[in-house]
Amino acid sequence: MKEKAMKSVQRELESYLSRFGEYMLRRKLVPERNAKFYVYWVRMFFSREPSNPGSNLSERIAIFIEELQTQRKEEWQVHQAEHAVRIYLRV
Repeated sequence: MKEKAMKSVQRELESYLSRFGEYMLRRKLVPERNAKFYVYWVRMFFSREPSNPGSNLSERIAIFIEELQTQRKEEWQVHQAEHAVRIYLRV
């Protein structure tokens, strides 16, 4: 039962992410060539379990960014990831 629920949540998230990509393109928030990467970063953000379940969104974003920096992501990738998550959370 738990596996079935997780698959349902995953399908719902993918639906939201698809609509998010379309939204960014309609609003011209990012260049078309970058939209898939913005969706990727938001997917990565939501795929991580919060290290502190009681943390607020600002704290979760900061932790996510720190994790990317420790993974030796390029500075522009870290900025793009943060921008993507902040756009998504405003939508």
